[in-house]
Amino acid sequence: SRDTNAAKWITRDLSGATFKNINITANIPEDDPGSFSGKDVDVAFDYENLKVDYRAPLIPATETKGSATIKNDVLDIHVDSGKLADLNVTDGRIMITELASDIPGVATIDLVINGPMRTVFEYISLDPINLGKTIGIDPKQVAGQGDYKVNVTFPTAHDIPVDAVKVTVDATLRGTRLPGIVHCLDLPGGPLDLKVAGGAFTISGKGALDGAPIDLVYSEYIDPSTAPYASDIQAKLVTTKKLRDVFGVNLDQFMTGDLPDDIHYKEAKPGDVTVDVKIDMTPAKAFIEPFNYIKPVGSPGEATCVAVLKGDKIQ
Repeated sequence: SRDTNAAKWITRDLSGATFKNINITANIPEDDPGSFSGKDVDVAFDYENLKVDYRAPLIPATETKGSATIKNDVLDIHVDSGKLADLNVTDGRIMITELASDIPGVATIDLVINGPMRTVFEYISLDPINLGKTIGIDPKQVAGQGDYKVNVTFPTAHDIPVDAVKVTVDATLRGTRLPGIVHCLDLPGGPLDLKVAGGAFTISGKGALDGAPIDLVYSEYIDPSTAPYASDIQAKLVTTKKLRDVFGVNLDQFMTGDLPDDIHYKEAKPGDVTVDVKIDMTPAKAFIEPFNYIKPVGSPGEATCVAVLKGDKIQ
């Protein structure tokens, strides 16, 4: 066998497997037997207890079981079952190209997983996703279960940089509790959709915020310096005075009561925030004292508000 980049990666990062039902076919060119090479060999086999350690500190796949082929210079591994820490791998595929080539190949890992949300948030808090500091969620405080699709792609070269490893996550979360996700408030509920792709973390769906039902789309970019914005929150909920204060919208001089709101909170860069609010005034009491105006509770009405914040101060 040749000492290629892909071969080095395979021998270094694929380990521990037991192989059986091995079938090897040598496709020797009849017109030029001397040109025979490793690319002309097809292999098929079953395996169990394979460990895939694609790049620390990402959690390796272990106890994987399935079948594989080597054909046209590509290792194609089908995963029937396995583990990712305490997550269950129920389906997957690992493809590695350029097995017999001197140029780096590409490894593509697709896994279908289910299990604790806590472990997935530990996974996306580490390099290369590194969302831990960005979203400020302590994985140990996360609760709930989920179904996840994880894709990892990287070149099979030696000592690849962190940014060469591309990871996406597409998940459905159930029975969730995300601590402090929106202005230090927990978000329980679900089902929620979680996506990590293109440098952004997005969570959307129905939950509760400080006890108030909420329909939420929340996005955060990992590196705001190269992103179109730092964070973006779109929410439909009934806000109490406490929630309005959390979002920086103080309307005490105009109204009282719990208000059905559409809120769009956009942070263009850290500390530079615009809050756009549309309010159904029907259940609220509203007043404009200089004009001696009072709108009673139950009378239809609507209000809009745009607040610009620099730091914690409304401009």
